Amino acid sequence: MGKDLTKVETTFYFCDGGSCRKASRDLPLRSAQAYLRNEQLWENTHNVRTRCNGRCEDAPTCIIQPGNYWYKHLDSVKIIEIIKSHVEENKPVSEYLIFQEGWVQMESEKGRPSAKDSFFVEKEDDELGEVFLARSFTSDQYTYPLLVFLMSHKEDVSITEPSGKILQFKNLKHFEYVDTYKAKLEWEKHNFEITLGLVPKTEPLVLQQSKVSFTEFFYSQQKRGVRFKNKLGKHLCTLMFAPDNDTIWDYCLKVQLNMLSGERIVEK
Repeated sequence: MGKDLTKVETTFYFCDGGSCRKASRDLPLRSAQAYLRNEQLWENTHNVRTRCNGRCEDAPTCIIQPGNYWYKHLDSVKIIEIIKSHVEENKPVSEYLIFQEGWVQMESEKGRPSAKDSFFVEKEDDELGEVFLARSFTSDQYTYPLLVFLMSHKEDVSITEPSGKILQFKNLKHFEYVDTYKAKLEWEKHNFEITLGLVPKTEPLVLQQSKVSFTEFFYSQQKRGVRFKNKLGKHLCTLMFAPDNDTIWDYCLKVQLNMLSGERIVEK
């Protein structure tokens, strides 16, 4: 039988991302579950395993609601202290907090610097010729939104496969990202897959090497587009945009490359 949510007063969201798993997130989670069960708090609380919550440097972490309390560097002892404070006294344990609602800055001893600005570099590329090229962030949190956006501008987008075969997005019959790792593009007589999701080392090598590991945006007077490569630098596919579609390019600059003030070029 599912949890009766009408009785739940406090919810604990334990991060289950890769960094938290490496930091032994199972220990505080198991201790929390045992304590809540044995203290007969199970029906009034709920614990959830989440995907990565974006605070890998503070692993293992947990978010507690209500109040938007974010906790860091948890272990079996700290989590019990935190649970007691929230459930019995309705207050946080400040010394273990990264953030809580109302704070204007975080408390993290290992805070990472903001992502560096992207810049275009002029280069003579073996595949693209003379272009300005900039590397972007590469994860499905960026690549999938990019593909979703391009689906709204299919008339001005094409894809070039490693074989050199060029396919027009305007002729796409279906697009989906429901597989664990791969986005699927389907034309009437042809299918193509792009591996976006993080592929663990337990998966076959051929799948690992199909993962997009480098995302490169490029432009010249004649062309604009983005190229995907694997971790070995092998070409996976290239998406070409109509050079006069400024809506696509503005999106790439602002959302994918964080260039809010337009193209930035590194000076030689």
